[in-house]
Amino acid sequence: MLVIRSDQQNPHYNLALEESLLNRVDEHDYILLFYQNENAVVIGKNQNPWRECRLPLMREEGCALARRITGGGAVYHDLGNLNFSFMMRRTAYKEQRQYEIILAALDTLGVAAHIEGRTSLYYKDRKFSGHAFCFRKNAALHHGTLLLRSDLDKLQRYLGEAVSNIDTKAVASIPAKVMNLSEIVPSIDATSMMDLIVEAASKAFDRTPLLQDVDSLGLDVVGKARQQASWEWLYGRTPAFVWRGEMVGSAGPNKIVITVKHGLSVEVEGADEQICAQLAGQRWTNETAW
Repeated sequence: MLVIRSDQQNPHYNLALEESLLNRVDEHDYILLFYQNENAVVIGKNQNPWRECRLPLMREEGCALARRITGGGAVYHDLGNLNFSFMMRRTAYKEQRQYEIILAALDTLGVAAHIEGRTSLYYKDRKFSGHAFCFRKNAALHHGTLLLRSDLDKLQRYLGEAVSNIDTKAVASIPAKVMNLSEIVPSIDATSMMDLIVEAASKAFDRTPLLQDVDSLGLDVVGKARQQASWEWLYGRTPAFVWRGEMVGSAGPNKIVITVKHGLSVEVEGADEQICAQLAGQRWTNETAW
């Protein structure tokens, strides 16, 4: 069982590392990756960032946007949040087993947690861990978060729509009441939590853990990280949507309807032909809606 602990805190780098490792599953039967990101909102692959997070506030306060390759809802990351990723061949994948590994590690700390639905871990009535999945031809990924001592005020401020009046079939996040595990175990820290998860995984997979550094693996993480940080990935991968609102033209305010595909305003309808012509074919942004 290959164990990697990323020493980087850039969300685009760590998500690129995760995908790079997923592509190398055939060389290792089980891979366990840990990473922590600086301030970031990470949305699911099928989500609309303008509907899921407050982008202007994030830009103002230096909070990054990232899009992952798994589904599910938007989550806030900071150094008080520990991310774990289980990767393996699809033939060896057992979803319940990964949950049991995390629950066993928490049980060692005296935390009696439980699975809620298919994608969350709760302590009593509050959520502290969200999970998501990616399946490829020969590989499977099950990853998740653990709120250890995250800034929950920032989580609440950054998550939520930045733009209203959007019609879309994009996956919407489901709000939940959240908590930090430090409320139960004040001494909890990322290093000890990783150790407990590795121990539980070693037993569950019946494998000896092999801790290895990223540089020794020969992965092109930097190149893939650039793709992860690109406009085309963050915004261009947004499912099609329609925005209805008002914009001020030469004749004053007028209603406008914009159909956005791949992040571009492909159809613009409104009374002011000059505005419609200016917006058609352009990248759609928050400023468009203002």
